[in-house]
Amino acid sequence: MTGGKGQKVYRAVDSTNPHKVLGEGVYFAADPKNVSRYGKKIETYYLDPRVKMLDLTDPNKLSRFSEEAVKQNLTLFKTTLDKTNSDEEAVAKVITAQAKKMGYGGIMGDDRAFGSVVFNKRDLLSPGQYAQAGFARFTKDGGDSFKKGNSKKVEKALEAEFEKMKKSKEVGTQYSQ
Repeated sequence: MTGGKGQKVYRAVDSTNPHKVLGEGVYFAADPKNVSRYGKKIETYYLDPRVKMLDLTDPNKLSRFSEEAVKQNLTLFKTTLDKTNSDEEAVAKVITAQAKKMGYGGIMGDDRAFGSVVFNKRDLLSPGQYAQAGFARFTKDGGDSFKKGNSKKVEKALEAEFEKMKKSKEVGTQYSQ
């Protein structure tokens, strides 16, 4: 399976690939080798554990979902097809629309074929955002905070960083409770 909630993922931030099989969004893959063909600048992210992902890693499941999405969103499909004259673009648009209607924030696809996508870029977290939001228990240098028995000290440092992050414009109130 490609990616997963809270899993480390990779993306080519310099990608200019026009093919968006799963629709608009930010594409990524669980294996950096599968991303390297799209660009040279590969960055590491974490999939936000709170985002609900639709699993379409099986090509047969993707095909069935695509067919159903076209049926459920026929007007959108026809409008997009008329505008773009591209079946691929029209199908991608209705796949995204159907997944969003069903409450999903992204789609897990086949890593080797076309990767996975989140519809909102905020659902891919930098390693620092991931740790600061409390999803990971790592020190700033990337070491395991509980290995040396210093969990209380690290928890306090993470909490302080988390408070700073909540106040920053970069994240806003995304992680406020």
